[in-house]
Amino acid sequence: MKKSVLFFLFFLFISSTYAQQAITVSTIRFEGLHRIPVDTALNYLPLRSGEELTPALTRKTIKMLYETGFFETVSLEQEGRTLIIQVKERPTIASIIASGNNDLSKEQLDSVLKNLSLIDGLTFNQATLDKFVASLDAEYERRGKYNVKITPTVTPTSRNRVDIHILISEGRTAVIKQINFSGNATFSNFKLSNQLPIATGPFSFIKHRNLFSQEKLGDTSKALSNFYLDQGYIQFKIETAQVTVTPDRKFVYINFKLQEGPVYTLKDTQWAGKTILSENELKKLSTVKINKPFSRKTVQETVDAISKALGEKGYAYAIVNPIPKIDEKNKTVLMTFYIEPGQRIYVRRITFSGNIKTADIVLRHAMKQPEGGIISLSKVEQSTRALNLLGYLEEVHLETTPVPDTTDEVDLNYHIKEGPTAQALFSAGYGSNGLTFSAQVNQNDFLGTGKFLGVNATTNLMGQVYNISYNNPYYTVDGIQRGFNLYYNRNTPGRLNTVNYTTDLFGGMVSYVIPISEKDDALNVGFGYQNTLLSQGGLPATQVVEFIQDNGHLFNQLLFNLGWSRNGYDRASFPTRGLNQSFNSEMSGPIMGKPLDYIKLTYHAHYYHPLHASSPFIISLLGNLGYGFGYGSTSQLPFFKNYYAGGIGYMGAVRGYNTNSLGPRDSTDKPLGGNALMTGTTAFIFPNPVKNMRSSLFIDGGNVYNTHTNSIQLSQLRFSTGLAVDWQVPLLNFLLNLSAALPVNARPIDETQYFQFALATNFD
Repeated sequence: MKKSVLFFLFFLFISSTYAQQAITVSTIRFEGLHRIPVDTALNYLPLRSGEELTPALTRKTIKMLYETGFFETVSLEQEGRTLIIQVKERPTIASIIASGNNDLSKEQLDSVLKNLSLIDGLTFNQATLDKFVASLDAEYERRGKYNVKITPTVTPTSRNRVDIHILISEGRTAVIKQINFSGNATFSNFKLSNQLPIATGPFSFIKHRNLFSQEKLGDTSKALSNFYLDQGYIQFKIETAQVTVTPDRKFVYINFKLQEGPVYTLKDTQWAGKTILSENELKKLSTVKINKPFSRKTVQETVDAISKALGEKGYAYAIVNPIPKIDEKNKTVLMTFYIEPGQRIYVRRITFSGNIKTADIVLRHAMKQPEGGIISLSKVEQSTRALNLLGYLEEVHLETTPVPDTTDEVDLNYHIKEGPTAQALFSAGYGSNGLTFSAQVNQNDFLGTGKFLGVNATTNLMGQVYNISYNNPYYTVDGIQRGFNLYYNRNTPGRLNTVNYTTDLFGGMVSYVIPISEKDDALNVGFGYQNTLLSQGGLPATQVVEFIQDNGHLFNQLLFNLGWSRNGYDRASFPTRGLNQSFNSEMSGPIMGKPLDYIKLTYHAHYYHPLHASSPFIISLLGNLGYGFGYGSTSQLPFFKNYYAGGIGYMGAVRGYNTNSLGPRDSTDKPLGGNALMTGTTAFIFPNPVKNMRSSLFIDGGNVYNTHTNSIQLSQLRFSTGLAVDWQVPLLNFLLNLSAALPVNARPIDETQYFQFALATNFD
């Protein structure tokens, strides 16, 4: 205000002076210019030498020079016919640095500073800096940080320059203290609160649902509107969404004033436009309910289903527009789905980028969508999913690009990020039997060919395992896989406090995986040879001695495996949905010498499903069944082929109990295992604030049985409950698995193991 008054008085003075006698300017001279060239300053003047200087032109000259932003002060003086313009230049910005910004990235701040011309080398303007501080303060408040403090410091330096330091103290995001509703006659406050992405309950800190921001408020209003629209309240609206901040600016209260309106019924549906699909097909795709309350959700489901069906026929850009006709008198809705299929789209080319180690041909094997063919949205989805299931790609992003100068062709461009293809696996557990340890090295994408090569050496209390394995997933053009495995195993389970014996096994297997459907069903076939040498340990159990007496100790076996599998996971690492199943049979027959005839049947299933479509909470159900028996001259399943349960094993995991400790015992009171297995896990996976971490609450249950001496009794099942954490440690590529379990119904004979962990690391 003071500056404006001075300008006004100065203009009056100049006007009165030059009103008495206008002069013709012969020369214009600037004083005070240092950084700005004289020619540049002259170009901003509305006056030239030889022109008459009037009061109006005087005011305009001063105004235009100030508007350049280059000068702090401007004054005019007359010396004969020379106009002297005295200026003081604004300083330039030598450097500008912001610190303390965590919620806003450096890139975001730099973008705002650049838009306001607050960058190194440009003229400094205090008003512009004030504007930046005000906009930054508003942005933080929009994010719910009402206690933010922004302190700009301007420090003069040499040659009329300044250093600017912006210190930001963001403070904590305001917590939502309470959510109130008014005008809701139909639904309770509790019911409405459960529909919102924000919350105030004891677990609301998970995913930061208790923290306020304007963006969350918008999402909440949308969720509230969608809920009412799904119940038939077409005229529903939120009259006000008032946010009240507490005096200490740490908490907010949110008050929604609602106007529900009446319920509208869906009278009928009809189809318009170029439908492509028959009326019967459209009706089957429709999920809307005639003569039921209108539902936005079912209308959207119908739109999505029709769009997907058209996409399967190549109409990738089909538009399905739902047009409601509302009858206010009868409170009904007639819904017309107007269909514009557009042109049928073809895939010209499929490209890959980011695959440094993996050859293109490997990635093309995963493609279900052919080049040159009509696009199928489901085949494109299957192709993307197949890439995610390879196991050695960390990220897969698909970009669909229209081909220039055409209207019916697209390119599918996959941008991928490769993960480590070699793996060193270390696992350990500690309990009443001490530490167990194993190590393996595998190459999942050998030389970028997508083939698997493993040279593994494992040692633990259970014994030693040495094997070389190889698998070619592209053995035939039809997708048949072929693999080989050569191995030598020495098993010493007595060291793991189970039945005391030793087996030395060496042999080899050839296996095939044959795809039998587009739903990832596969037939698994394998055959091979194994030599088995069985030795009794010190103080052997009666079961071991009797078996050797009856069957001998050296066996040459012909092995045959036959199984089925279906992988329905959405991705290989940390699946969020899908069912993975497998059934396998293992059959052993003699080649020469003593026969060892048995059959083992196993079934495995693991199911993931989120609580709802976008929920971070996931239910996990895991089940394992196993049964083995002898045939021919072998009366029952050999004891050293028994199933075991307890600990962190794959098939027999019952955490909280010692490794392999559950089930029948031998004559020396050590775990013997059984020919029947039943285990399962129910887990509730919940989000946590740490990236690349999965945490869950679980209940394990299971046991093994000897059906030759006793029947399977469900009362013998052992249960445990606890907390499990899986964490992919950044940078180091460690996968850390932790579990702490408490046995629920342990018997005095049971051996417990409360804490277990597994550690894995990937490397190139």
